[in-house]
Amino acid sequence: MGVQDMRRTLEGFLERESMSPDLNRAIRSTVAFMVPLTAISAGWLRMDPAHACIAANTIALVDVRGGYSLRLGLLLAISFVLTLSVALAMPGVPSPVMALLGTAVIVGLGGYWRHLSTDYGPGLAVSSSLLFFISLAPPLTHPADATLDPVTATLAGALFGTLLQVILWPIRPQHPLRQTVAESWMGLGDLLEAMSPGRSAGDEMITQREVELRATLNRTQATLHAASHTAGGMLRQLELLNIAAVRLGFRIIAFKAAFRSLPDDGRMDSLSQSMSPALDSLTNLVRSVALAVVSRQPSQWNLFEVRMQRLGQLLAASRARLLSQIDDPVASRQLAHLVLQIEEQLPIVRDALGKTMDRTDSRAAFPMELQDLRTLALRPLAASLNFSRKPDPALVRHTLRAVILALIGVVFFKFSGFPHGYWVPFTMLVVLQPDFGSTRQKAFERVSGTLAGG
Repeated sequence: MGVQDMRRTLEGFLERESMSPDLNRAIRSTVAFMVPLTAISAGWLRMDPAHACIAANTIALVDVRGGYSLRLGLLLAISFVLTLSVALAMPGVPSPVMALLGTAVIVGLGGYWRHLSTDYGPGLAVSSSLLFFISLAPPLTHPADATLDPVTATLAGALFGTLLQVILWPIRPQHPLRQTVAESWMGLGDLLEAMSPGRSAGDEMITQREVELRATLNRTQATLHAASHTAGGMLRQLELLNIAAVRLGFRIIAFKAAFRSLPDDGRMDSLSQSMSPALDSLTNLVRSVALAVVSRQPSQWNLFEVRMQRLGQLLAASRARLLSQIDDPVASRQLAHLVLQIEEQLPIVRDALGKTMDRTDSRAAFPMELQDLRTLALRPLAASLNFSRKPDPALVRHTLRAVILALIGVVFFKFSGFPHGYWVPFTMLVVLQPDFGSTRQKAFERVSGTLAGG
């Protein structure tokens, strides 16, 4: 292999990695774990290394998305939860009763974290439980010799992990560009909402939304062009996604104009109402694109694909309805062809969106109910939080099982005298983790992996 071939291979590798967080996460988490471990091993700090290293590694591994203020808020919230977990464990070191009470609280909160966010909750539940169980064991370093107690060490490690996240944000600031592209899709969603038969918006409002959409699309394109020297390889993918919004918007406007030009023979209102589900589904899909391009979460990608499949079925039914209910064969074929053009644009949108996201082939838990996004405010990180007071019954059952098994494990740990016995309740939680498609094989793999790792 020549020098030029090696250079092209290296450039291709770096380009692929620039669009994926895996390499950055690996480097970030390695630094987060090794820096406090090295400082403790060198004698610069005297404390139990587990708390600082695990807390720093946990924060560094979080692949947080969204606005920078929301990112920082989430990282600080996770830091607080990890520190609180260690603080709740301190009274349980000498007292088995306090250890059991703390276990019930921490594992129960783990279920709430899963309910609150399918993206960040499971990882936080496992990490906070691990730190809690480790803290129930007597410290490896005598308190008189430690410069930092476990609670302070956990907080320091978490803040160090947060620092590693924050210092990388100015280097490749993608979020403002993603936000700009998402505004194009939100503008298209506003236009579709104004077109909906169930809305009271008149022709003037629809025209205003069209003007606003064109201005937003042009502004987005100008912003992307101005960032051509600083945004890296992702810029082209964002441009393609914005172009997909332009083409889809023009097709929708063309269909609406052709549909409104039909003579009103008394059946147009009924036909318009029959197409309302397809239009509502298209509105939700468009706003789902806006949410996915900013959040970049696999769960949002999965929701987008489900919405796209549902929309494809509704558009096919709408085409058949247009062909059968409009007497003018020329007009019916023209409208059906315009609907087909909208339908043909969906795979292009899917490809463009997929190239702007990370790990689109990853499986992630997502709500089985497709919520209406017509009132969505574009706050992707906040939108990923579930503040519903009605938790999933399956999650409630899982949490109760986890609490009971963890209590049994803590009783065994506290009274057996096994060294490092905190792995008993923690292993139960690891094996019990719920996910879509859980099987006995996965449970066996988790048990085997945990035993091999231990």
